[in-house]
Amino acid sequence: MTQAEVDATAKKETAKYLAEGRAAKKKLSALKPRSTKNRDGSKTWRVEMGASTAHTDVLAFSPTPSKLAAGDSVTFVNNSAAPHTASF
Repeated sequence: MTQAEVDATAKKETAKYLAEGRAAKKKLSALKPRSTKNRDGSKTWRVEMGASTAHTDVLAFSPTPSKLAAGDSVTFVNNSAAPHTASF
């Protein structure tokens, strides 16, 4: 294989993997806030922690609950194949 062939293959694969990652990010970013109501009237919100494809990992939190209230809680769900933490 020549250098030109290696470069062409790298360019093609890079474009494919970036498109794969962008699609995963778009899907993650499109999530709507979800919550369950608790017995005490508070809510538990679900926040996804990333997304993985065969070649990419998107390490981001989504969706962002905009109506969190005092007493509510958040459950973080790691959907990424890569380690991803939430710290406060």
